[in-house]
Amino acid sequence: MFCFVLYGLQGRQAEADQLLLDIYSSINEPDGIYAVARGHNMMSQLKLYEHEGSWDRALAGYDMMCHRSASEQGQMTSASNTAAHDTPVSVYSQQGLLTALQQLGCRHLIEAYWQGQPGSVSQGDSRSAEMRYESAWRMGQWQRGTDQSSTLPGCPVGTNEAVLGCLRALSSGDRERCRSLLFEARQNAVKSLATLSTESVSSVNPAILQLQQLQCLQEAWNFKWPTLSLSLPPSPGQGSIAGQTQEGRLQLASLQTTWRAREAAMGAGNKFELREPLLALRRAVFEVLGLAEQAAQTLHESAVAARQAGHLTHAMAAAHQLTTTHHPSSAPPDAAESSFAWRVEEAKLLWAQGQERVAVSISQSLLPAARPNKQGSLLPYARLLSLTAKWLAQTRFESSSAILGSMGEAADALVTSGMQTGRVACRVMYRLAHHADTLYAAIQAQKQSPDWNTAQAVIKQKRQQVSLLQQQLQLRTQRGEVKKNAAGEVTDRESRVLLYQISTMMRPIQFDEEETTTLQDSEARYLLLALTNYHRCLLAGGRYDLQVVFRLFQLWFTLGTHKSVNAQLATSFREVPSYKLLSLVYQIASRMSAAKSGPYYESGFQATLQSLLERLAVEHPHHSLYQLFALKNGNRGKDGKAAQAGDVVGGMAVTVDHDKVAAAHDLIAVVAANPARKAIVEQVNQMIEAYIHLAALPASSDGAAMMFPSSLRRRTRDLSLVPVVSAPVDVDPSCRYDNLPHFSHFGDSISFVGGINKPKLIQCFDSVGHCHRQLVKSGNDDMRQDAVMQQFFALINNVLQESPDTQKRKLKIVTYKVVPFSPASGLLEWVEDTVPVHDYLTGKDKHSGAHKRYKKRGDMAFAQCFQAMHKAKRNQLRHTFDHVTAHFSPVLHHFFLETFRHPAHWFERRLQYTRSVAVNSMAGYIIGLGDRHSHNILLDRKTAEVVHIDLGVAFEQGRFLNTPELVPFRLTSNIVDGMGATGVEGVMRSCCEKTLGVLRENKESLITVIEVFIHDPLYKWAMTPLGAQQRQKDDSMVGDSSPAEPQSAVAVGMPSEAVPGTDTTLANADAERALLRLKQKLAGMEGGQGEARGVKGQVQQLLQDAQNPDKLCKMYVGWSAWL
Repeated sequence: MFCFVLYGLQGRQAEADQLLLDIYSSINEPDGIYAVARGHNMMSQLKLYEHEGSWDRALAGYDMMCHRSASEQGQMTSASNTAAHDTPVSVYSQQGLLTALQQLGCRHLIEAYWQGQPGSVSQGDSRSAEMRYESAWRMGQWQRGTDQSSTLPGCPVGTNEAVLGCLRALSSGDRERCRSLLFEARQNAVKSLATLSTESVSSVNPAILQLQQLQCLQEAWNFKWPTLSLSLPPSPGQGSIAGQTQEGRLQLASLQTTWRAREAAMGAGNKFELREPLLALRRAVFEVLGLAEQAAQTLHESAVAARQAGHLTHAMAAAHQLTTTHHPSSAPPDAAESSFAWRVEEAKLLWAQGQERVAVSISQSLLPAARPNKQGSLLPYARLLSLTAKWLAQTRFESSSAILGSMGEAADALVTSGMQTGRVACRVMYRLAHHADTLYAAIQAQKQSPDWNTAQAVIKQKRQQVSLLQQQLQLRTQRGEVKKNAAGEVTDRESRVLLYQISTMMRPIQFDEEETTTLQDSEARYLLLALTNYHRCLLAGGRYDLQVVFRLFQLWFTLGTHKSVNAQLATSFREVPSYKLLSLVYQIASRMSAAKSGPYYESGFQATLQSLLERLAVEHPHHSLYQLFALKNGNRGKDGKAAQAGDVVGGMAVTVDHDKVAAAHDLIAVVAANPARKAIVEQVNQMIEAYIHLAALPASSDGAAMMFPSSLRRRTRDLSLVPVVSAPVDVDPSCRYDNLPHFSHFGDSISFVGGINKPKLIQCFDSVGHCHRQLVKSGNDDMRQDAVMQQFFALINNVLQESPDTQKRKLKIVTYKVVPFSPASGLLEWVEDTVPVHDYLTGKDKHSGAHKRYKKRGDMAFAQCFQAMHKAKRNQLRHTFDHVTAHFSPVLHHFFLETFRHPAHWFERRLQYTRSVAVNSMAGYIIGLGDRHSHNILLDRKTAEVVHIDLGVAFEQGRFLNTPELVPFRLTSNIVDGMGATGVEGVMRSCCEKTLGVLRENKESLITVIEVFIHDPLYKWAMTPLGAQQRQKDDSMVGDSSPAEPQSAVAVGMPSEAVPGTDTTLANADAERALLRLKQKLAGMEGGQGEARGVKGQVQQLLQDAQNPDKLCKMYVGWSAWL
């Protein structure tokens, strides 16, 4: 009996798994299928192969299924003497086999397969019939017998059947046949569209694609047979123009533009499978119209699109068809440019397939043909020369000097011909600059290596030995012991021995010194070449702005004492559009100094820096002035008044950097002297002063709301040039910030949010009536830390946006605006429609919330769990933690059921939540973000995305708290519960892998940015002992901070001079350690392991560590690891 019950349960589980597999393979979600394809059966594997685009594996799998089906059916029919090959195989296996062949671009194999099948197709097998019709029109066999273009009795006309029939009708001018097929096929497509669910785009796309194909055919008919309208009675004078007249050529060009626009729209988001059928139909239409050149051009576009999408078999098929049916020798004389483009694409395709040497050989052979004559354009030659040099650099087939010469020739060719702007020029300049920069960095690494230091020490030692020998020779000379003959040659033996020893030792020294000089000359040349062409790249276009700008500033901050570097960058900062330089205005301003001496002043660094800041403040005041005023107010304390060094304000020792305060004051005065910006500077100053006074305003003893001060309202009455501080202002490349919604007035009241410093929640209205809520803070927290972390998250969003895999998943981090006004005051943009995870789960009183509403019988309350973990002894932590988690059921999935009632919205928001958790977890892990207790994670009630606040503990400083944080990010039972039944499998794991993969691929850019952040002289991120103590306060205080206010340490953000035992050397050591850890993470090296892990292995380890009960039980009790 038990066996029957077990078999029944297993059967139902298998049915459920198959249902989930069918669902996830049919919806437009790329990751969920990995969680449900758990079985090792053939069907699950085939679904995964199809989903991943591994059509070669799918082909082998369907072949095995066809063989097995044929064998089984052959055995069943052997009694009736029926041959196995006469028995039709499984329809599903046949369709899968043909789909795999089609996706691999094996058209001739498909045709051979159909020729081996019976001529007729069964009435119930309409999909196989459609596949057969598609094979016929793709192969250009629309002129074959009518058996392949006649509708089966009782079956509606399919799209591919209509395409095949219409192509035949288009060729022969059969108006009635074309019109009837288009009408019936359109009718059937619209009927299917009307019955489809609109919850998933993937279910609608096929019908949209079919309608676009039919529209393409109608437009082709109207072009070829303009007098035989499909919607009107035929006109007298039948005939076609088909591009033979000037009017026809104009119509053809217009038609091609329309078709390309449709193809681009269908293929948006790297959806080649939707774009490819339209490209194939366009090629077939051109062949029917007899337009061989346009057909060849379409094949070229197909090859490019397929290669860029990673469908190399499609690209190979298109390229092969180009070289066979449209051979360059048969092309007209004016098609030489197209022939050249085909060969270049062939080389790119071979490179993508890993055939580097052949690809380089082809590109080099094309260079002479690409070299223009006197009237020709240099653009194709420069593009190909630069591409060839890039390939040579990656393969090391030639020397660095030869590669640089080729890249330099390509760049100079564009500059001399006046084509130094545009996408091609931007790419050419970047390749040259990046390669020169790589060579420069290699020399830098060589000079910092132990081998180099050893070699220099040897040279120094030999120099000292030579100096001793020379001194001995000089003493002999002074004593008159050196004997010379009439020719001036030394004749005495001892002196000759000394000269020989000196000569012998000087030869290797001179050789090494010449080599060192050559290396240093190369280093200087590579640096100048990199700086010059990074400058050209920024002027040419915007494709590489992010990488180039951060690298330029990294080089500038590192080499600020070099006059040549400052001279080159001063030119760049004058000529490059200023909006491209705004991303690091925080870090630029923090290096200001009013000193009139020293290496940074004498090298021109300060003059270049202040000139740049003046330009940014004048041209982009809303993005620059607040940073300058924050530095100018560097002597303002918690009470808003100017403080002197050594004063104690609010328990915090004040250290004033008078140098930076004076420099900022002088620069603001220079900007205010500009007539165009004088009024804006004055109004921004008034606004900031109002906020500083508002932040210093004492709160009521009971924390009750209070009226907004009338004096501050009067002081901010006429600020028509200042936008609301927390409102986003898009950067305008033209530097025209007219007609922006400006500040109008503050709200009537001030409310206080719980926390140590009682931040003030206010309302701010703009000129169009929008209300902006802001959190104004004054206390011991340096909000500059949160501002810099938001800057880093914005950078990660830019990196994720550039990757197709993360872009289509819409992976991003929710950011908010943080504006410091002084070391002790500032504001944060209030994140609307959010609730802290802790408040939803336990309520603000810790006795309500979802855990109270959905509490199961026998479950513990949150307070009971807290007390149990708080009182547990060290050797009982794991046992107590297991007991608590077993009696505290996760309930976060109810948030989605309560908030998003519609099934489609519920699914989309849960998916968005899971993706948001994944990207925040990976970004937080890379940056070492700690203190992720449930008050510091918000849930968006509209999008279900998570929002992380209180970002003061970064770069793994959580490991140095009194109770060290042992997990890489928060992935407790409730966080996982919100992801649904699949947990961390499927969406969470895949999005973690995609995010971490993109971050690792862009590690050079990220390391560059983080290095600039870490070495920022004003960014004091290292945890002090007092800060660690304040982060983990007495347990009774846990949870008293607001969801929008950090529980920051008193000493976190203090200048290093105010903390005993800290100095610049120690700060640099901390910075280097943090940078080393970040490099190790981006290389996949964890936990002291010498071997780097792949992305999947690294994510697997992180997910295990984040959920490891041995680590969670040792977390600080206020972190609530059971929640």
